[in-house]
Amino acid sequence: MFKPWRVIILSLILFFPSAYSDVIAEDDFESGRFASVWGSLTSVSLVELPSSTKRQGNAMRFVFKGGNSTADSFSEARFDLGREYMQLTIEFDMYVPSNYYHRRPADNTNNNKFFRLWTKTYDDLEKVGASMLTEGGGSTIGSDYRKAVDKGQSTAVLNEGGFITSEDKGRWMAVRIDVKAPTDSSLGSIRIYKNGRLHLNDSSIKNHVPGSQGYRYGYLLGWANSGFDEDTIIYIDNVRFLDRVAARPLPPIPR
Repeated sequence: MFKPWRVIILSLILFFPSAYSDVIAEDDFESGRFASVWGSLTSVSLVELPSSTKRQGNAMRFVFKGGNSTADSFSEARFDLGREYMQLTIEFDMYVPSNYYHRRPADNTNNNKFFRLWTKTYDDLEKVGASMLTEGGGSTIGSDYRKAVDKGQSTAVLNEGGFITSEDKGRWMAVRIDVKAPTDSSLGSIRIYKNGRLHLNDSSIKNHVPGSQGYRYGYLLGWANSGFDEDTIIYIDNVRFLDRVAARPLPPIPR
C-alpha cells in the first residue's frame, strides 16, 4: 500500500547518496507474508493494522500477555542476515499502544529486551543489544554487552531516560539502531535514534575475542522481565537492515 511519508525518505536518500549503502533486507509486510530474513517468531504475527494506529496496511504484531505482579511476558522476532556485518543499521517504525505501562514488578526485575545481535550463537561473548528499564510507567533505553570477558552480560551500561514517555503512547515512533562491532584496535558502538534524533550513544564496547567478529543473527523486542498488567500489543512496520552505519539521521515520521 502506498505510504506517502516514504517518498520523503526516498528523496532524502537520493539527495544524499553517501548516506546509505546496500540494503541487506527489508520488509514492509504488504506482501502478506514474512520476508525470508525472519526466523523464529514467538507471539508475533503479520496482521492488518487496526484503525486505532491511524495507519493502513500490514505490520508485525507483538503480543505481550498481561499477568500478575511477578509474571514475565515474551514476544520476539528473530532474524538471520545471511552473513556477518561489522557495521549494521536497523530501521523500523514502532507503534506504542495507549495502555503501555512499564511496571516495576514485585521482584523488582524490570529490564525488557529491545534488540540483540550476535555472531554465531546466543552465548557469544560479543553479543550486544539494548534493554528498556521502567521510568514512571514509561521506559528508558540502555546498551547491553559484556564489559569484560569474565563478566556476564551487563544491562543498561549506558542508560538514557525518556525513550518511551506518555507522549509516545498511541503513536508511531521512528527507530534507528546503528551498531559497530569492536576490533583489536577499535571500540565498538551502539547508537539509537528516536524520531530522527540521537537518543543513546555508547562508544565503549570492548573486543573480547581476538580478531573481528561481526553480527549475523538477532531479534527485535523479546523477553519482558517486568511483565505487563494488561495484554500489551506493539506493532512494528517498515523494517530495513543496511550494511553500514548511516551517515545522517532520518526525519521523524508523521505521528
